Amino acid sequence: MSPSRASSRRTRSPIVAVWNKGQHDVHRLLRDLEDGLPFVIQGFHTDNGGEFINHHLHSFYRNRPIPVHMTRGRSGKKNDNPHVEQKNYTHVRLLLGYQRIEDPSLIRDINTLYQAANLLNNFFCANRRLIFKERRGARYYKRYDPPATPCERLFAAGHLNEAQLTHLTEVRLHLDPYQLRNLIEAKQRAIFNRLR
Repeated sequence: MSPSRASSRRTRSPIVAVWNKGQHDVHRLLRDLEDGLPFVIQGFHTDNGGEFINHHLHSFYRNRPIPVHMTRGRSGKKNDNPHVEQKNYTHVRLLLGYQRIEDPSLIRDINTLYQAANLLNNFFCANRRLIFKERRGARYYKRYDPPATPCERLFAAGHLNEAQLTHLTEVRLHLDPYQLRNLIEAKQRAIFNRLR
């Protein structure tokens, strides 16, 4: 199954390009992203940008049967979300670099690139999390949990129901990491060729 067919079945990338930061466009994308998550969100944490801190988005999350708790970074603290900010490098900058993209016609290709990279990262790329850090004298001793993919961590958390587990297992079985990698490289070439 192609990555686009497997991913179109309610598994969307949490990384999305949007042409402007207007509250209505951001609100629409957040709604689409939330529809594609395999679980219900309980909290929403943002930086202090006007695209997130506005009445439109606040009412979107607060005026629902089970309100979503909203928090934001502290004002003036640029690195208040370091664990999220580090993903800007691994999930965005490594794919597209640091240049500013000013061509709105590239949005579809960029979002296809993000979608394929998200599937590759979440289903096939294992990572380790720091669970213990202690200083003894001049040295730090760290202990990490066993490597696991984000999908495996989600399965192990026990928060998914049978339908969600079945859906994610089905998506994972129909994905080919080599095909995803080829799609990522093809989209990168197409985007960079048009930026020249």
